Amino acid sequence: MARNLLSNGEGLYAGQSLDAEQYKFTMQDDCNLVLYEYSTPIWASNTGVTGKNGCRAVTQRDGNFVVYDVNGRPVWASNSEGNGNYILLLQEDRNVVIYGSDIWSTGTYRRSVGGAVVMAMNGTVDGGSVIGPVVVNQNVTAAIRKVGSGAA
Repeated sequence: MARNLLSNGEGLYAGQSLDAEQYKFTMQDDCNLVLYEYSTPIWASNTGVTGKNGCRAVTQRDGNFVVYDVNGRPVWASNSEGNGNYILLLQEDRNVVIYGSDIWSTGTYRRSVGGAVVMAMNGTVDGGSVIGPVVVNQNVTAAIRKVGSGAA
């Protein structure tokens, strides 16, 4: 089964990807983090360095998403630091978003997914009907609700 999210502390290592429909968010062997639609790159961290295997992209526990080079130095960051539990999600609309509070995205969404899906961390949802809880890992529980035509 394809995976489309990373929770706190999880990462992508060289050659690993998140997948959603025709979209792939890949930590390449050259240290470049790239979002693809089919085989066409549509966003990149521009951190590619020839011959530098061993890089990783990590969803930190403070909400910041960081690409580290082979020596453990940060070479790119979402600069989305905050408090709480977060997940990074590759959505079916082509956008990559850090949720907890919507603190960062690639801004690459192109189409509606037929209503927004809003994740509230730790089981709290402000209004709306809860579709059901989703356990992301032992420490993070998200609730999913479908947002109608009204305000989210």
